[in-house]
Order: sequence, then C-alpha cells, then structure tokens
Amino acid sequence: MRARSVATSIVCVSWDAVEASPGLGGGYQLKAGSSLPPVLLDDEEAVTVAVAAYVSRSIRQVPYRYRMRIKLKGSVAELAKRIPSWCGVLEVLDEESCTLSTGADSIEALAAQVVLTGADFDILEAPECVAEFREIAARLERATRVTMLRVDLNAEPTSTSR
Repeated sequence: MRARSVATSIVCVSWDAVEASPGLGGGYQLKAGSSLPPVLLDDEEAVTVAVAAYVSRSIRQVPYRYRMRIKLKGSVAELAKRIPSWCGVLEVLDEESCTLSTGADSIEALAAQVVLTGADFDILEAPECVAEFREIAARLERATRVTMLRVDLNAEPTSTSR
C-alpha cells in the first residue's frame, strides 16, 4: 500500500487561486470561500474543472484595447435576459443595479455595446473614455438634428381652415 501526500494543492484558475486539500477517497475538496462550490473531485476531475473555469473566464475576459466597468440600472436577473454573455461579465451590486465589465477594440464598439444593454448606466471605471463618449453623443445628436430638419422640410403643408 502506498502512502498518499497530505499536502494542500493549489489549482490556478485564471488570476484567482482555488485552494484544495485531499478529500475522502483520494480526491480533492476545495476550500470554503473558493470561486467554485466545495466538491469532491479526483485528480482528473480537478484538472478538468480548473481548465474549464480558466477557459470560460478567458473567453469572457479577452484582453481588449479598451475596457470599461459600468453600473447598470436593473437587476442581474433582469439584464442577463437581454445582455449576451459575450458582452461582458454582469455582477450583482444591489437589488436594483449591477455592474457590467466589458471591453472592445474601439471606443465606438464599446459605446455600441453599452448602449445595446438598453439600461441607464454610470461609468465606474475607464474615465479616459468619457471624452470620446461625449464626442460620439454629439455626433449622434447632430445626425438627429439634421434628420429632423429634413423631415420638417419634406412635410406636407397642412391647411388651416376656420
């Protein structure tokens, strides 16, 4: 019979470390407070879970040129129905709001993603994007002003009868 090591194992999942100690039957039991719920895993299962968690986080946290964290008005449950997971990571803030960590390769794409949430928002991180967001907002405002002017010029005159 071979003796088994009793040392604590550290499984790295992205930037977070998940501590695990040998569990019953030779598996691993994750420490309380870890990112994953405590479960009993054998060596192969522990590696599979660690790799899956790493890949999942890596796909959602792709290193974009521009990153932003915003506070959205609405609960995670409500907003998760209309904001796809590729858009970023939603996290609970309180019952009436949540945060979205997102990113894009251009300021315009980042602005489009934020607008597509359909929710009111406040910028929490990425103050360097504020000036460019204002320029985009001004461009949109000018476009709607010109469109409204054209609509008014093409409108049929209305007769006023007394």
